[in-house]
Amino acid sequence: MQNAKLTEEQEASRISQAAQKAAVLEVMSSKPGNVTPEQSFKDTAYTDFLAGAGAMGAEVKSCAMNGIRLGKLDKSMPKYAEIGSGIKRAASDVKRSHKGGNTHLGMITLFVPLATAYGMSFSNGRGVKENLADLIANTTAKDAVDFYDAVNIAGAGGLGNCELDVRGEESKREILDKGITFLKIMEISAGSDDVAKEIVANFDGVFRFAQRLAAISGETKTTTDAVMQLYLTILAERPDTLIAKKRGMQKAEEVSVEARKVIGAGGVGTAHGRKKIAELDAMLRSENNELNPGTTADITAAAIMVAILEGLEV
Repeated sequence: MQNAKLTEEQEASRISQAAQKAAVLEVMSSKPGNVTPEQSFKDTAYTDFLAGAGAMGAEVKSCAMNGIRLGKLDKSMPKYAEIGSGIKRAASDVKRSHKGGNTHLGMITLFVPLATAYGMSFSNGRGVKENLADLIANTTAKDAVDFYDAVNIAGAGGLGNCELDVRGEESKREILDKGITFLKIMEISAGSDDVAKEIVANFDGVFRFAQRLAAISGETKTTTDAVMQLYLTILAERPDTLIAKKRGMQKAEEVSVEARKVIGAGGVGTAHGRKKIAELDAMLRSENNELNPGTTADITAAAIMVAILEGLEV
C-alpha cells in the first residue's frame, strides 16, 4: 500500500522500518522451538536477533531506494536490481552486528526482493507482485554468486538439493561460466527449501500468510500472539524444511502434525491451546535444537513485513 504523500526518502524508510519491525516482532513472539526472549540457543541469543534486525535496516532501505529508481526507468531495467548484492551486503551488516550464529539470512533473502519491488511500485504504480515477478525473472549469474557469498558470510547451511556447493570456488566459476541465474539456483533448491520455493512461486505463500495475519490480528489480544498463531498456522500447513534438512522429512511432518494439534486446541486463544504450545516447545527443544522450525520463522517474518506495508498497524 503506497502513500502518494510520502517523498521517495520517506517511502524507502517506511519499507526499511517494516522489515526491521517484522524481524523484531518475529523474535519477540515466544514461538515454540525458536530463539525467543526467554530461550536462547547455545551459540545464538535473543539479543543477537535484535542486533541483526537493527543492522539490516540501512541495506534494506538502500534496496528500496534502488527499486524506486528502477521503477522510473524502462521495464527492462530489473536486471540491474542486483538482488544478490543486496542480500550479500545485508548479510555482512548483520554478521558484523553480533557474535552469534546465522540469525537472518532466510529473512534477508526474502526482504531484499520485497523491498526492491515495493520501491518500484511506489514509482511505477504497478502491483508489487508484478514487479517481484520481473525482478526475479531478470536475476543474473552474478546475483547467484553474490547469494552464495551471503550464505558463507552468514554461516548458514547448504541449499538442499542444489549440487553446486555453496562453499566451493569452482561452483561459483561454473555459475558464471554457464550463466546460472539466482532464479535457477532457487528453482533447483525449491524442492527442499521453502525460502527458495517462495521466491520461485513469486511469494504467493508470503502474501497469503500476510492476509491471514491481518485476520488473526483482529482475533488476538496482542501482536506477538498474532505472530505466534500465524507461525503455528504455517508450521501446521507446511513441514519445516530446515528441520527436514537436519532430521529428514518424516520428522518435519511429525512436527507439523503436532502443530495441527495445537491449532485444533485453539492455539494462543485458549488455555488448552497454550498448554499444547508449551508441550510443542518442549518437544522441539529436546534434541539439541535440531527441531528448530527456522524456515517457518523466516516466512512468518516476510509475511509480517508485507502485512505492515499493506496497512497492518503494529
